[in-house]
Amino acid sequence: MKNQKAFTLLEMLLVIAIIAILAGIVIIAINPGRQLAQARNAQRASDLRALHSAVQQYYIDNKAWPTTTMPSDLTEVCDVDGNPLGCLDLSNLVPNYLPAIPTDPQATVGTNYQIAINPTSNTPELTAPSSTEYDLVPVQAGTTTLVATGDGTLSTLGDGLVAHYKMNDNAASAIVLDSTGNNNGTLSDGVSNVTSDHDVTGIVNGALSFDGSNDRIALPYNGWSITAGTVSLWLKPDSSQGLVGNGVEPFWHYNSGNRLYIGLKQSNIGYTTNYIIGVSGGAIQTTNVNWENDVWQHIVLTYDSGTATIYKNAGEQSQTVSYTNSGITWGTPYIGGIDAGRYFKGLIDDVRVYDRALNIGEIIELYNSGAGTEE
Repeated sequence: MKNQKAFTLLEMLLVIAIIAILAGIVIIAINPGRQLAQARNAQRASDLRALHSAVQQYYIDNKAWPTTTMPSDLTEVCDVDGNPLGCLDLSNLVPNYLPAIPTDPQATVGTNYQIAINPTSNTPELTAPSSTEYDLVPVQAGTTTLVATGDGTLSTLGDGLVAHYKMNDNAASAIVLDSTGNNNGTLSDGVSNVTSDHDVTGIVNGALSFDGSNDRIALPYNGWSITAGTVSLWLKPDSSQGLVGNGVEPFWHYNSGNRLYIGLKQSNIGYTTNYIIGVSGGAIQTTNVNWENDVWQHIVLTYDSGTATIYKNAGEQSQTVSYTNSGITWGTPYIGGIDAGRYFKGLIDDVRVYDRALNIGEIIELYNSGAGTEE
């Protein structure tokens, strides 16, 4: 029987060193501390979204902020016990807008969430100071990005966007570009059919003008939803359009009784100007959402499961109605009108179509983009 050679001391030390190196690599790769921090940031992102939406909704409902003075510098939100000293009391949000004021997962005193009102846009911005642990990207809400785990998650205004007509990035042709790349429109005006003949200054950069006679843009509808969605656009009606009896439609769709449109109609009662909306199988004239001549206004129509809401200027005026939820059978949608006597005269900018109903926070963000950028 042959003798088997044993490991030398040097060989054993080398094996131990290799095992230690491999273990260190595995620990670094797994990095449980960083993974836990990413999970905490996901909770922080959810908390800030809830706070952001609650503050905005309170402002829409009450035409005031939930506390007398909202700071322009970041200030910590108070916890349920009113801590820390000098914090901002948002307890008026509970229970109608929030079940409770959220608290950072690692906070021991106070919420460790901060809020400020942007003095330019007059909108709330929030941040979670503890979210930068392990060099992660800070979690914020109400700014241009909302980050949960450091991977650069974009603002939710990109979610469900199936068409976006900026109305200012077109070549001198009949094509009206959809920035999503899915639904480029086609302009017809009975003359040149060239977009450059309609270029004007818009609410953001450029817009397109419509003469009220035959100008319109025919749209495809790839990916448009039949059960839930949003149409958003900026309008500047021309006062020379005159009395609108049957209504004109800056955004129009009608197919075999199925509607989706936003129109301007002169009420027979006191000649009050009102918006009229069409969703699914019905058309409803609003009673408290008025259009104004020669003034830019932001109009959003959301619809979902038998409920439709029209918002003017992020809730300055709004009205919610019920409709027969039979879905929408798509034909060709149009920007600018459909036939003689019902064409819109004025300017239109930044038209967006979503396959979901936007919430009020997103609508406010869209409205505020009218003073900034369409990106």
